[in-house]
Amino acid sequence: MKRGLLAAVLLLSLIGCSPHRVEDAVLRDTLFSVEETENGYWRIWMTHDDICGYCTNDVELGREALNMLREHHGEVLVYFRDITPDDPEFSWWSKSDCGTIVTGADSSTHMFLFYKLSPVLGRQ
Repeated sequence: MKRGLLAAVLLLSLIGCSPHRVEDAVLRDTLFSVEETENGYWRIWMTHDDICGYCTNDVELGREALNMLREHHGEVLVYFRDITPDDPEFSWWSKSDCGTIVTGADSSTHMFLFYKLSPVLGRQ
């Protein structure tokens, strides 16, 4: 009886620890790098975020990010979310250089879809 109860509690706790999808989020940081991939998609990397990257197929947004990297010397707000097979963006996501970038046998960088950037005035 105790083993069955323990097994049930363990199983339920494992189910509760499954990864969750990020539906809508905002990050405040400085841009570290902006990359246009060879197939026309854009990736951005942030200064203090070493576990995630952000990607878009919006050329205008990619150029805006590149412009901010060159001219804005402060923080930016990055609006982002996870991509799912139900999203219209999923059709290009699987063909792009976005997605999960594997950097070793035991690690990978999660990529989010970013859909808006805005510069932040300096903190006082």
